[in-house]
Amino acid sequence: MNGTHASYLLLAGIVFLSGCLDIFEQPVEQVKVQDCSQVASPAEQAACWKDQAISTSNPELCKNNLNSKDMDTCYAGYAVQKKLAQVCNLISEQAPRDGCVLSVAKANLSAEECGLISLEASKDACLKAVAILSQNPAACTQIISETEKPACVLQVAKSAANPAFCSSLSTESLQSDCMFQVATTSKKEEPCALIPTLSVKDKCYKEVAVLLKNPQICIKVTDQNLQDVCNEASQPTTLPTSCSELGDTTAKNKCYYDLAIANNDANVCKSIVSKTKSDGCFNAVGIATSNIETCNLVQDQNLQESCLQTVSAKTANVDACLGLSTANKEACIQSVALASKNASLCALISSQVSGVFQKDVCYYAVAQAIPSIAPCAKILSPVEKITCWQALIPKAELSESACQAISDENQLSNCFKTLALNKGQGDLCAKCTILSIKNECYAEVGKAVKNKEYCGLAGTLELKDGCYTTVAEANKDSSICPLISGLGKFSCYKNIALALEDASLCANIKPPATYIMKDECYSEVAISKEDSGVCFNIVDDERLGTCVGTIAANALDVSLCDSVPLEKVSDQNKAHYANDTCIYVYATKAKDEEACNSIYSSEIETNCKNTA
Repeated sequence: MNGTHASYLLLAGIVFLSGCLDIFEQPVEQVKVQDCSQVASPAEQAACWKDQAISTSNPELCKNNLNSKDMDTCYAGYAVQKKLAQVCNLISEQAPRDGCVLSVAKANLSAEECGLISLEASKDACLKAVAILSQNPAACTQIISETEKPACVLQVAKSAANPAFCSSLSTESLQSDCMFQVATTSKKEEPCALIPTLSVKDKCYKEVAVLLKNPQICIKVTDQNLQDVCNEASQPTTLPTSCSELGDTTAKNKCYYDLAIANNDANVCKSIVSKTKSDGCFNAVGIATSNIETCNLVQDQNLQESCLQTVSAKTANVDACLGLSTANKEACIQSVALASKNASLCALISSQVSGVFQKDVCYYAVAQAIPSIAPCAKILSPVEKITCWQALIPKAELSESACQAISDENQLSNCFKTLALNKGQGDLCAKCTILSIKNECYAEVGKAVKNKEYCGLAGTLELKDGCYTTVAEANKDSSICPLISGLGKFSCYKNIALALEDASLCANIKPPATYIMKDECYSEVAISKEDSGVCFNIVDDERLGTCVGTIAANALDVSLCDSVPLEKVSDQNKAHYANDTCIYVYATKAKDEEACNSIYSSEIETNCKNTA
């Protein structure tokens, strides 16, 4: 590179920097903090400070609340919205503080954040929830309770149907039991092969064989007696002509059981002498026929309630749930609510577990199942209510009335923003009450529907510029480029010029943009069009030569370089620089060493021959 060319680059750098400085000098609209102390109602004032904290990303504003409860609610809402567990530590009361961390840790799938919870049982529950949700047993190892730790791994292994997770358990017995449960839950024989304890492995193969009614699996059972039992139990059911003719009581019981199951006939179950066998028969038939009366014939209370719960969920009939013991009743109600997608049934639940309202869990689960944001409003915990809205807004079917029912200003704004994007209607952005979200809404909808009018409402230069750039380039509309601040408007002209192969647009690139940007514009359009004439708008000698040389190489026509004029200067190397560059680029790209002989500069000629 000669000295003159280097000086051009130095000048370009100075002009480029001046352009950058011009960008930073542009005024940027700041989000103003509302003075919520002017709001009349204390409840509205508390909600106002929480919304201001979230919209301005400043949790310090929560301190403006007049009482600690409102302050804690503000911190909790901020932490959940921003998914920042450390903010939960600012909450004064232990129970809501731990609940806040639990919500954030679950949202972030972060076992590390569970460590911020002070109560050991709650911390273990958090770790277990994260492990199951992420299907990662590593979180289970941090659980403090020695009984909960293996239970956690078991849950994760069963949930993921992955027996490999069981290997992390401390004893062979625990590993074997875990793999056994994975196999029987998933009804797959492969996990059985991994079981280290031979007797459990045999039992595993036998159970899977029976579940699948596949006696071929029994071959893998090493214990001969168990293999015989396996072969008999896994055979497809064949019905005898008359069970009463069998002499052995055990054989009679099995006969009646098989007959009842095959025909879904609860009356046959009554002929079974064994209480355990008859209960199992009534349970199986009750579930198969969805018959609550048959479930009521089961004498064992736990099995009876299990049967009633299953049938209630299948038939979406909550009546049978109401007579169950508290824990089973509420699990049953939730099952029916989920099966029928009826959130109103959750109101029948009243109990709490570790400070968590079970009806909140029910509302959240039904909201996810529908999916709908409506059940979220009925959740009692303010933190869990926001978590519910946050989870459902992106995937639920939204409407203006549904969004309007949201009490949290931040989530209400997110709802209208999502609705505006879904419908492609920027006018809905006006209903966002949080200014920063409203601005984002206009910008994102503007980009999505390619409408510059929405871009102008985006509020900040950064959002407007990004929106205008996207819309201009998507529509190939250079008339939008002047609306963009700083150097962005010139990049806009350049990109549209290339898209349209219209070199005339490059002329709009002016200071504070550097001449290099304009040269690049002409060069890229010329090469795209394969029109060497466009190259002659380029100021820089090297870029001019490169532009024509590239087109010449693509056309395999070195004579195009003859059109590159010599510069009228006394220094002949400089005078021939653009022409020499053209031939050099042609020769090296076309691999034509002979063309190098036409180069005036001996130095460039040598480099050409070494490269071509």
